[in-house]
Amino acid sequence: MRSERLFEIVFILLNKKRTTAQELAKKFSVSARTIYRDMDILSSAGIPVYTMQGSGGGIFIDESYTINKSILTKEEQEKILLALQCLSPIDEIHTESILNRLSAIFQKNADWIRIDYSRWDNKNDHQLFKTLKDAILERRAVKLEYLSSYGEKTERTVYPLRLLYKSKAWYAECYCTEKNAYRLFRLTRILSITKTLKTFNRTDLLNKIPDDKKAAPPPLTNIKLKCTAKNAYRLYDEFPQELIAKNSDGSYTLNAALPFDSWVCGFILSLGTEVEILEPENLKTEIAQLAEEIMKKHRKV
Repeated sequence: MRSERLFEIVFILLNKKRTTAQELAKKFSVSARTIYRDMDILSSAGIPVYTMQGSGGGIFIDESYTINKSILTKEEQEKILLALQCLSPIDEIHTESILNRLSAIFQKNADWIRIDYSRWDNKNDHQLFKTLKDAILERRAVKLEYLSSYGEKTERTVYPLRLLYKSKAWYAECYCTEKNAYRLFRLTRILSITKTLKTFNRTDLLNKIPDDKKAAPPPLTNIKLKCTAKNAYRLYDEFPQELIAKNSDGSYTLNAALPFDSWVCGFILSLGTEVEILEPENLKTEIAQLAEEIMKKHRKV
């Protein structure tokens, strides 16, 4: 316990440059006298730790004291810190400690970026992440209550293999015991999750995952939309800027090859009267029919 505290104190001093015995005592839940004994131990071990009395004093470490970090290039150090920042929302407690230590070693600030994968006002995401992460690492099956894309609640027992972040959403790559097949489960549709005692061979299942690159890509349709300036940001939220052009009248045009599916139709409908479909004709027809059905459903009799 003491060795761990001593190690942490060194990194705090490297990072903060100066602190007080009272601050360290509060952090480690020990007395100030214990902290001063720790300083004596560090000094006897050859670490240049000093204390200074009076205003502006405190505990500090010689600025020339560094830990060897030459085995990593500057770019590698930055990539490690960025990777830890990406992981910190998933495992905040452990990652933050490692991040602070490595930031001190590398003498770099790691607070230039903040990453939060959770949704606004949703406190359940972190627990869901933790349960899935633990189940994956412990190779334990989980029971899911899941909402399908058809709005049906289903119960599944799955072997969670890994978490996947793709296209602004988190998924769990799993082997479904009911379907005897690999499935992707979107985390936002997991209504409840329970870790079981049943174990599985994760390595074997990972090695047998079908290669997505060999799957036939969905057919694409050339779609051209004209959007008012008011909702132009919606285009930039979803599509690369090279597919968007500003027109002389202030409107914006999107030219993109996209799958002709429910997502495209839903996106266009969400723009309401701020969008005009320029092509293709069959997309105009589809949107008109959907709009007519919406109107019938909400029209007062």
